[in-house]
Amino acid sequence: MAEAQISSARFAGISNEYFVIDQAPDPNSGMSYVVQEGDTLLSISVKFNRNPEWILQTNPQISIATQLSPGDIINIPPQEPGSAKTSIRPICGSAETDIFVNGESFPPLSSITLNIGQFLVSYEPIGAVISNPDRTFQTRLIIPDTAQIDDLWVVVANTSSFPIVRSSSNIFTVTPPLDPKSPKLYITQPGDTLNQIAAEFGRTVASILSANPQITNPNQLGIGEKIIIPGQEETILSLQLAVRPCH
Repeated sequence: MAEAQISSARFAGISNEYFVIDQAPDPNSGMSYVVQEGDTLLSISVKFNRNPEWILQTNPQISIATQLSPGDIINIPPQEPGSAKTSIRPICGSAETDIFVNGESFPPLSSITLNIGQFLVSYEPIGAVISNPDRTFQTRLIIPDTAQIDDLWVVVANTSSFPIVRSSSNIFTVTPPLDPKSPKLYITQPGDTLNQIAAEFGRTVASILSANPQITNPNQLGIGEKIIIPGQEETILSLQLAVRPCH
């Protein structure tokens, strides 16, 4: 709740709901891992997107021939500097949230397969993109409607041909759904127009302009601008009925 006072008048209001989430792990940082039933050195290297040799170097107690047992603890090294990088935003939201995916340091003009799923659980293919000449890619995906609250989801990008490059994104934490009529913050993307944004959120262009006086030219939005999507007002319909007496 927030309060403000202007002269002798006092105003009070309650904000829209928000959620506090635990700090999610970084899939690309070093960490400890407890071996699960059926794990092998190869499956763990794929699960964490690490080179098996890196894992062996970080764990001198094991070798290629070592039989891993459930409950063993091994160290997962961080990603090497300069490795391909995949990032997603926002970092939290409900199932069916629209997310923006960006990739860096991939081979230029390469086909990249995108997979999505729960971190360290399972991943399903969701599409493919072609990297740009500058070794980047950008796309939009949707968190599936099957995602459960508190799940940790990631996007995994990998090239479809040699050289094989694989990269895991940061974590997306699934939170309870917000009221679609509540105010929101939107960051503009390439190609966005005010008409498109208004249609996507079910608002009018006039209401968005009223909430964003900093927009001087509604036909020319900059990339990365922060726009307030105002709350959707309730529309109350009044229905009048003419009642005739019975005869």
